Amino acid sequence: MIGAAFRRLSMGISMFANQPIGRKIATCFSVIVLAVLAMMAVLYNANASIADAAARSVRSENIHRLTLEMEIAILRQNSQVRGFLITGDEGYLKQFREARDNGSAAAKTLASLLTLPQDRARVAQSDARIRAWRVRWGDPLIAQVRAGDRSGAQAKLSASSKTVTMVPVLAPLRDLRADARQVMADTRGAQDAALRTSLIALAAGGVALLGLAISLSMLLARQLARPVVRLTTAMATLAAGDNGIGVPDTVRGDELGRMSQAVLVFRDAAIAKAKSDMDQHAAVSGIGAALSRLADADLTTRLSGFPDGYGTIERDFNAAVQKLSAALLAVSDRSAGIDVS
Repeated sequence: MIGAAFRRLSMGISMFANQPIGRKIATCFSVIVLAVLAMMAVLYNANASIADAAARSVRSENIHRLTLEMEIAILRQNSQVRGFLITGDEGYLKQFREARDNGSAAAKTLASLLTLPQDRARVAQSDARIRAWRVRWGDPLIAQVRAGDRSGAQAKLSASSKTVTMVPVLAPLRDLRADARQVMADTRGAQDAALRTSLIALAAGGVALLGLAISLSMLLARQLARPVVRLTTAMATLAAGDNGIGVPDTVRGDELGRMSQAVLVFRDAAIAKAKSDMDQHAAVSGIGAALSRLADADLTTRLSGFPDGYGTIERDFNAAVQKLSAALLAVSDRSAGIDVS
């Protein structure tokens, strides 16, 4: 499996090497952009989770606060009625009415914040029970005191103190407040987790981007910078007259490969010209030496070993010398015959 992965990686690098230079750069840039977008997506999700947890926490805090305000208003109504029964002071009734109004306002605000029907039912239940308490006990006791029977009202309240309590009235609110505290605890945990996620994503993303940038720069250096250096070195060597160099990267499928192939054509042309010059020099030197020997009356001289391109000259020269030698031999024979006569 590892071997197959390495083979696929090698094939991918080979395909990348044959891509045009512009596409190589665009690919590397796209990879970095995608990595940045991925990190931004993780950070966005983490921040969205933090914002959602914060919103739920604020809502739960408001629910907790309003249930507490409603409970305090209920307890104040009970205590102010008792204070009025004991002292007969109308100031207690003012605070009683204020607590009643505050409790009703808190109940309405609280109901508007709640989304679950069972939670709204709890608020309605507490509000209904405190209203029933006022109808059954609060208002009648106040009326009895105002009628002048304060001791009777006190006795009636004392007789019912063990059976008529605020616990049933407050129980739904306390359950709702306990749920709100649990939600606040959960949202704090969610906020902490989202914050940790964002920090981890930021750190890991930064390290990953740094590693990716280094890897891509090394890849581009290997695929672009180093081949350019090799090619310019080969071109400088060729310009200096060394035609025996090997031209690198001629099998690449990108612009550098085409440049290397062009340099290879120049090198082969230079090699061919150098060979042509050598052949020409060898032919000229051979002809010059042969003519020098002819000038010394050496009719046996012949040309041989000429390059392929000069084979015709070699044959023509040798044929001419052969004819010249034959002609001179004929002349010599005639001259010898004349002397004998």
